[in-house]
Amino acid sequence: MPADVWTDALADDLITTVAAEEHAILTEKTGTVFDAAAMALDGLRLLGVMGLPTGDQFNHGYATTFLNVVALPARHLDPMVRVVLVMHELTHVRQFYAAPLVMPIRYLTIPEARGGHYEGEAYASGVDLVWAFTGQVPARVGDLAHNLVAGYMLGAGDVALAQGVMEQHATSTVLGVIRAQMARRAIRFVAARAPGLLDPRAVALIRAASPELVDGA
Repeated sequence: MPADVWTDALADDLITTVAAEEHAILTEKTGTVFDAAAMALDGLRLLGVMGLPTGDQFNHGYATTFLNVVALPARHLDPMVRVVLVMHELTHVRQFYAAPLVMPIRYLTIPEARGGHYEGEAYASGVDLVWAFTGQVPARVGDLAHNLVAGYMLGAGDVALAQGVMEQHATSTVLGVIRAQMARRAIRFVAARAPGLLDPRAVALIRAASPELVDGA
């Protein structure tokens, strides 16, 4: 049998399946709305506002979620990278549906909640997935959230809080305890469709701690 490999078709199938289950709308950052957003960001940066991405970074480097709409970067991404990115964003959709009146306001107005809770939880799904796919976690705490300073208008204390959340999460991840809900969904999907894409060492630990993800697929 040929070895399992990441393909755009597999990533698309996983993403559309999970997005539909989460009642999310997927789109791409193209068109006048996103062009205007990019211009606005560049204008704010010229005025001295710190902690914002450039317009080009916003449209081509970052995904953005608002309510239940996930806007993906306007460029091709490696299939595995795209899966990790979208599961991050679908975590925000899940957070929105859990508290639709509160989550957007807290995210936009309270940096501590934005970093320590909302982004910490979303980045944690990436920690779980990268470990399940490659057997690796970031070697340094700072690597766990390298985008938090540049893209989320967070202060040093808020970034430290988010990194602490993810470091604590990673200690469970490497024991095979997969807690992030979007990571669990993606791992279960891959285990059923292309199990060779999961790192064998990670599978052994997941089988011991979270067997329903790899044995119940």
